[in-house]
Amino acid sequence: MQNYKQEQKQDQNQPKQPKQPKQPRSLVKNFLWFGIGIATLVITGKAAIFGYQQWLSHHEERVFLETMEDLIINKDFVECMNKALEIPESSQNHYNAQFFLNQCAQGQLDQANKVVKAQELKPVDENYKLAINLAKQIPSSSSVYNQAQDAILKWNEKLKQVVGVEGFTDGIYLYHHEKEYDRYIILEKQGNTILGKQYYFQSDATACFRGVIRRNVVEEVSQISGGIDVIPQIESVDPIDLSKWYRISWDKASKSSNEALQYAYYYRHILIEDCREDFAEQIP
Repeated sequence: MQNYKQEQKQDQNQPKQPKQPKQPRSLVKNFLWFGIGIATLVITGKAAIFGYQQWLSHHEERVFLETMEDLIINKDFVECMNKALEIPESSQNHYNAQFFLNQCAQGQLDQANKVVKAQELKPVDENYKLAINLAKQIPSSSSVYNQAQDAILKWNEKLKQVVGVEGFTDGIYLYHHEKEYDRYIILEKQGNTILGKQYYFQSDATACFRGVIRRNVVEEVSQISGGIDVIPQIESVDPIDLSKWYRISWDKASKSSNEALQYAYYYRHILIEDCREDFAEQIP
């Protein structure tokens, strides 16, 4: 009994431990809901940003498609190709851009083909020049680039045939008159400028001339006649229509046994230089 009382007294003498305050349940709930709210806000924000990016992407794609379709309807194929080339590979519109690039390049090539076949432009060589310029605008990254290059080569050859001497490369050429057997022309073409000598083989009757070539005709012709008792002077004469003359290749002239052709082949440069000096001497 003493022990119990002593222990009871000892317990009464010891100070009581303060009770730990309990957290209000409502505050715990508030923290929980606050955390959930923050998480929800973050998720919602990310979703909103993603949604905006998706909307922006679709909007840009729609605007691009509408722009390209309008260009095709208006047959503005060059602008269409330029717009397509502006789209980088990293863009979501890159696939669409390649599609429109090829479609517009095909439209440009078709347009060039129509120009060649059209009869509205006169003379005909203008059609070939326009078609070539249209085809040259087709970029190398398009699917019809090789077709365009083949067409350009073909049309250039056609253009040379239509344009005649005007389409020749610069150089010296030999012509033989279709009716007068001994009558020849040796001419030098530099751009559209012509300098030449017209002569009869083994005759003193010669004439140096110069002018401007338009297709097969030498126009604005100035001439210095030569021969016995002829006083050299510059005079204006009629145009020279080279379509009435036969052109003889230098390869053929060099292998021919014809004396007139042999003479033209070996003396062509000297004859041209003689005419150049004759005109220089007449300039005061």
